[in-house]
Amino acid sequence: MAAMGPHDLDQLAPLTAREISDRRKTFSRFWTEPVLPTTFFRATPARTALETASSVGDPALFGQVRAAQPDESWWRVDPTPSQLPANLTHSALCTSSPVHEAILAGKTHMLRYLLDLGYSPNILPLAAPTRCLPPLTTAIAFCIPPNLEAYNILINHPMTNPALRTPIFSIHTLHFAAARLDLPLLQQISTSHSTMALGAAGITSLGHTLLHIAALPLTDDHINLFAPKIFSSIHDVRTLNAKRWTPNRLRVRHPARRIHRVLPPLCEETPEDEEDARKQAEMDEELVGRVRASRGGEEVWRESKNELGYTPQELWQDGRMAVRQDWKSFWTVE
Repeated sequence: MAAMGPHDLDQLAPLTAREISDRRKTFSRFWTEPVLPTTFFRATPARTALETASSVGDPALFGQVRAAQPDESWWRVDPTPSQLPANLTHSALCTSSPVHEAILAGKTHMLRYLLDLGYSPNILPLAAPTRCLPPLTTAIAFCIPPNLEAYNILINHPMTNPALRTPIFSIHTLHFAAARLDLPLLQQISTSHSTMALGAAGITSLGHTLLHIAALPLTDDHINLFAPKIFSSIHDVRTLNAKRWTPNRLRVRHPARRIHRVLPPLCEETPEDEEDARKQAEMDEELVGRVRASRGGEEVWRESKNELGYTPQELWQDGRMAVRQDWKSFWTVE
């Protein structure tokens, strides 16, 4: 295939100040860019014949497709390079891989088959660098419930690199586990390998620790949008849903732009959020109490300020004083 030019790729460099600033204007998933193009796709994701055959889980079918000698070079390189090759191949341009598709489809026998064929357990689909997860992380982040059988196969594979993080946002598998608010899951992962202790997670490119992520709201429906200090302080959310969630369109609520008499509700939980909300409510209550009771905790509560100059106590009070209205003057109108 043709060689790529310097501007033909999605971002493969650290986040810029402009990109950080842009995140302040909306609500974004902590692990990726503010707007996922796939959110608006009506068709299913484009996949190669090998990826599709893998998701079916039939090794014989996969072998028939493979007999036609389609390109699979990128998926068999280990360790995966940190940059796409100068001479782009079909497999390097894919935003998934047969290994990822087997994991997502729950076909663990297919996963074993692919690893036995020499497929890398560390594939990074760098053609979509802001949404690029290694297989081990995919088993935890994008499978509902987490595909622990696939995770165990990968974590015990001698070639797997448990320390792999996502490009750009530097998200570790443990960060995704923390986002699920599933303590048994987090404990299982943190004891699954000598390099997977909680301290291995470190911080993301946006500065999030495991505790930050666990304390994030699931979506903007779980943020007190009616409190000005809270609204201006929180911009990242915890959801791992890469398909349906988009932030509330606050601009349609402006009196000058209001088209519909009946406005969509704000900050209302859906049935699927109830379990998550229960977990976070329990965690938040315990967490705040433990932090305030710890040495220096009360001082942090009253005096530690975020980048906008608000203390935890001020944010707490701001939320309690907020009044629900159809429009707030501090909501940004695009």
